[in-house]
Amino acid sequence: MAQDSSFHVRRALIAALKADTDLAALVPPGSIYPGEIIADPAYPLIMFTDGEAAPLRRSCIDGATIPVTFTAYAKPRYEAKQMVETAEDVVRKISAQISKALDRKKFTLGTDYEAVAHTRWQGSIHRRNGGESNAWQAVVRFSARVIS
Repeated sequence: MAQDSSFHVRRALIAALKADTDLAALVPPGSIYPGEIIADPAYPLIMFTDGEAAPLRRSCIDGATIPVTFTAYAKPRYEAKQMVETAEDVVRKISAQISKALDRKKFTLGTDYEAVAHTRWQGSIHRRNGGESNAWQAVVRFSARVIS
């Protein structure tokens, strides 16, 4: 029977991002959030921002299709009080690494839920972070197909 497996997908994808060493060079794993963030978080950061689920039923297949969105936030990078990277450059690097870490990957969703998720990168949007003139954000979208 098909069921909403978005909780399991979110948990697996966040764990994968936190374990990615190339991404950790850009964003500390402690700054990758499952949805809620602390007040006044340090930049850069990544947040799971959207997830929904739709049943996937085929002959001999039960599962779900789950669109997933991560949003990355960044500010310029400075060394010795000199800007060495713009916020746009930083957020584009983070976005590229998120897509690299999750695109066309297979995730086992845990021992308590016997299913696998196959992910595909669907695209990214890069834009200024509305409330802060020196910050940028990247919205990185994926589709996860869960087969149980």
